[in-house]
Amino acid sequence: MAMELTKKEIAELSAIVQQNVEAELQGDKLKRMQSFGKEDGTIDTNGVLAFALSEAKLYATMFTTQLLNAIYDAQHGSEEKKS
Repeated sequence: MAMELTKKEIAELSAIVQQNVEAELQGDKLKRMQSFGKEDGTIDTNGVLAFALSEAKLYATMFTTQLLNAIYDAQHGSEEKKS
């Protein structure tokens, strides 16, 4: 039977996932930003906005996926280990 998580436990998982995703995104951030720049290495306002939107989408996707996986693992992990 699946374990029920409390709101507090979900909030704790969320905080951990947030830290993990932010740390993971820091690694190649400059490289990703440069892909929105011009050939001379500068980035204009449109490039900055495009980068910000791209980062938001990437963060949201990673956060959601990792949080759902963490919740699933917390609820079902002990059952799967018994098998």
